[in-house]
Amino acid sequence: MLLDSYICPEYELLYMKFGGEYRGAEIDETLLQIAEELDIETRYKVRLVIMDLRDVLSVDLSDSDRARVRIFERRLLNVFSHPIKDALSHLNSIKRTCIRPIDPEVAAQWDERIRRLKVGHEAIEEPLSEHSDLAGALEHLGLGQSYSDIVGAIRAGRTIQTD
Repeated sequence: MLLDSYICPEYELLYMKFGGEYRGAEIDETLLQIAEELDIETRYKVRLVIMDLRDVLSVDLSDSDRARVRIFERRLLNVFSHPIKDALSHLNSIKRTCIRPIDPEVAAQWDERIRRLKVGHEAIEEPLSEHSDLAGALEHLGLGQSYSDIVGAIRAGRTIQTD
């Protein structure tokens, strides 16, 4: 289940933390929900996404079929529809990283889920890097130097705002 999510506009970052039971297509549904709540210009400002699964205790394999993935892609492309900007190019340019579940059995369940999902994507490429901690994820995304600021904002439960 989704525990928290934060948009850090200064870093063009969306951070989502999941815990407990991960059911179905939670990440996809969360991404859609967040994108729908943002105005179109803010949607296009997000260029980095971290999905933190360290506190996930179990992963089920429901909603990991090709048809569901294709429906998700169409929905996401629709949400990002823009009169000037190319939604598909933008979505394919977003760097995505996952912080893996800590428990080895849960990590194996997650790996199986990802294996199944990889064959379903047609339009949106899914380059996904995986890390064991937030520091590694931020470093991969080029934000290692901003670790303290980002972690402080996440721990404080606040969104970093810049005007």
